[in-house]
Amino acid sequence: MSNPFQLTIPLKQHTPLIHFQHEQAGATLRATEVKPKLDKYLIEHAFDSDASKYARFLVGGKNAEHKALDYKLSVKSAVHPPEAIKRGDREMPMFFANMGNDYQERGLIWNDDISLCIHCLHLELRDLIANCVGEFLAATNFGMRSTKGFGSFTLATNAPAPANAYRFTVDSNDWKVVFRTIDLFYKSIRGGINGAIKPQDGRYVKGFYMKPMIFQYAHENQIKWEKKIIKEQNIFNGEVSRQKNDHEDKVEDPDNWPLWTNKPNGRIVRDLLGLSTEQTWKGYPGGQNGATITKEDISIDAKIDRFASPIIFKPIQVGPRFTVYFWALPIPAAYLNATFKIGVNNWEIGEFPIWDGFNINHFLSEYLTKEKLEKAMQYDHLDRRQSGIANLLLNIYSKLKITT
Repeated sequence: MSNPFQLTIPLKQHTPLIHFQHEQAGATLRATEVKPKLDKYLIEHAFDSDASKYARFLVGGKNAEHKALDYKLSVKSAVHPPEAIKRGDREMPMFFANMGNDYQERGLIWNDDISLCIHCLHLELRDLIANCVGEFLAATNFGMRSTKGFGSFTLATNAPAPANAYRFTVDSNDWKVVFRTIDLFYKSIRGGINGAIKPQDGRYVKGFYMKPMIFQYAHENQIKWEKKIIKEQNIFNGEVSRQKNDHEDKVEDPDNWPLWTNKPNGRIVRDLLGLSTEQTWKGYPGGQNGATITKEDISIDAKIDRFASPIIFKPIQVGPRFTVYFWALPIPAAYLNATFKIGVNNWEIGEFPIWDGFNINHFLSEYLTKEKLEKAMQYDHLDRRQSGIANLLLNIYSKLKITT
């Protein structure tokens, strides 16, 4: 006879879980990560963030200090031997294994026969969990680099797709090809591309160049983004002119190529899709590894030193290919209203606000189009490898669809 207070929820793992305790025997999806995320999802979606609806289900009752729902969750799985990630690993797309001690010696975890085991004495709460857990998993990843698609799990059967998400298909069942494709696509949105990694084999393709879509969005809204402001500094004397010479013979209308045209309002733009408080620009004058660019929030209280990308990727394997879903979380008003002091090689160049007029939903719906992508790319159409990168991006942009 089955236990009415027990739920066993079989899962399917789609992408590796980056685990900080991979060397421990049985390291797997951590219940200590899953339960708080599931609690938060239930409170927001099943209870509409209305305390009067969920207070009686809290550990400790209505007067509980913490919003922990009263059920126990554990994870049962068979775990493959973990694969360690070494410092500077070039075979790990979308993972910064060269960025300090926090990104060293992590491990990749794969699970077989993995299940969430939930014990709940409140039958009403148990039923809510059973009804909502599929949507929760569709909207959530786990472990490190979860926003980029690592640690993707769904229900093992009848898994719902993420709601209100864009999607594209990757014709491969190799997770590294999938992440290299996500990396290329994300660079086309946020950082730009100057030489590309071919997703299918990981080889470098020289000569392909494009400014990112967020740059195009800012440019068309009379905003000069921070990279242009930084490049105009005396320490980079001649850099903008050099880049103009490198690119003007590759565009149809050089006078209107946005790389060197000026807009009146200088704003921080790229960091709207994830804050980098310190960057190294290779090839620019500065230290041994290039110029050091820093950003410091000048707010008196509650200084911002980290802002994760609001764009979330969720890769889900279906047969021999992956569907990659992505969507945007709201950008907090405090971040949109922040101002940062920008420095170059310990030299302060000024204080610049975040572009507070940025509308991420309008950006995704109106600027991730084939037409705008074609205008942004520069490449040799006769070069098979460069054209391959362009065609891959064009295929993604032309087939982007949104789920409901």
